[in-house]
Amino acid sequence: MCRFPPLASLVYVVVASAVDPASMNIAAHLRSMVEWAEKGTFEGKPVLWSEPFALIEIPDLHIYREHLDAELRRETGLTPEGFIFASKHKAASGQRTLTVHPLGNFLEARFGGEANKFTPAAAREQSHALRVLARLAKEAGVAHGVSFEATHHGPLLDTPAFFIEIGSDEPDWRDPKLGEVVAKAILEVPKAPRSLNVIGLGGGHYAPKHTDLARKRIASVGHIVPDHALEGGISDELVYEAARQSHAKHFHLDARGHRAEPLAHRLEAAGLKRATEDDFPAAG
Repeated sequence: MCRFPPLASLVYVVVASAVDPASMNIAAHLRSMVEWAEKGTFEGKPVLWSEPFALIEIPDLHIYREHLDAELRRETGLTPEGFIFASKHKAASGQRTLTVHPLGNFLEARFGGEANKFTPAAAREQSHALRVLARLAKEAGVAHGVSFEATHHGPLLDTPAFFIEIGSDEPDWRDPKLGEVVAKAILEVPKAPRSLNVIGLGGGHYAPKHTDLARKRIASVGHIVPDHALEGGISDELVYEAARQSHAKHFHLDARGHRAEPLAHRLEAAGLKRATEDDFPAAG
């Protein structure tokens, strides 16, 4: 039997969106994998508890639910350490991928959140989720790739959070095997080991070098600043803010973009340190 915690000991809130088929797929598997108890309601739906998780369902799309943490606190009194958003991923390329990413916007805010603002990154938890997701997908014989995405979209929260997603089309979103793999990865999040926090600097949207770092090493990757943001003219101050919101005093560089290396030198001059794979222990 599961023990159910008092409010003060709650750690992670998993958010499922009723209008997102992948989100509901993942939530259904979470409900079947562990024993839950109903403890209160949020927006008319039961809050499900299984220490150290709560599972909530919202009626709208989660990327636009600004300050959901404050709403949950006002209605239920819950003050979790982190939020995990179960979600679909849609790629114009049709690339079949399971993704993990932090929340926020460089420059404009097209899909929730606010321009030039970030939700605190759950660097340790999202990096562990990525490693576990890659292992579980391989064990399940899933053909999907597993990767980070650079920081993008809302909602804007004051509480650390990350998205974990099934891509990239309707059959994938509803695929029970994929829902099971992602749900299992979520349940492993509390086991995340502590390690050096870094921000990812440079690279494409799917952050291949930062993904490799987190998959091969026990590294806690927080916000990821892609080349397209650097080419869009973001300020050094915004990069420092991404580091602050990641509790990171180090950065990991993908220097293929022509703007990343000069910025790296400026960051070092300002006191941030460059980290390489050798600064982290190998993942098991």
